[in-house]
Amino acid sequence: MNTELMTKGQMPLTMSSREIAELCDKDHRHVMRDIKMMLGQLSLDDRGYAQNWTHPQNGQQYPEYHLPKDLTLTLVAGYNVVLRKRIIDRWIELEGSLREIPDFSDPVVLIHLLTEHASKRIEAEQRAMNAEAKAHAMQEDVQAFERLAKAGGQS
Repeated sequence: MNTELMTKGQMPLTMSSREIAELCDKDHRHVMRDIKMMLGQLSLDDRGYAQNWTHPQNGQQYPEYHLPKDLTLTLVAGYNVVLRKRIIDRWIELEGSLREIPDFSDPVVLIHLLTEHASKRIEAEQRAMNAEAKAHAMQEDVQAFERLAKAGGQS
């Protein structure tokens, strides 16, 4: 099953074979070979994923693939753990870019956002106050340590 994420413009969210190669520190030609092999084993037509990429310096076109998340993860599952993690982190980043902007005209949404912001601010202020109290409590210890350091460890 091909589970493509849709962007706001209803274009499928994909990752190019060039980006996969860069993230996995592999030659693009090797990633292309691996994709062709994977698509063949899955009985998928590569025409649904193959595209042309235009090199910005010379204007020439080169083939590349654009894979949805499920096929990207299937491909890199055969690579090592570090490379797999890079790809998964990138997909999380891509998915995060799809988050909707809240509807500020809806009073319920606005109240929720304001309440959430206020509670986070209160928590931050409490953490700052706790840190200040800890620093104040440690002040005597620091002064005693400084006296010992100045005395060279002698009483």
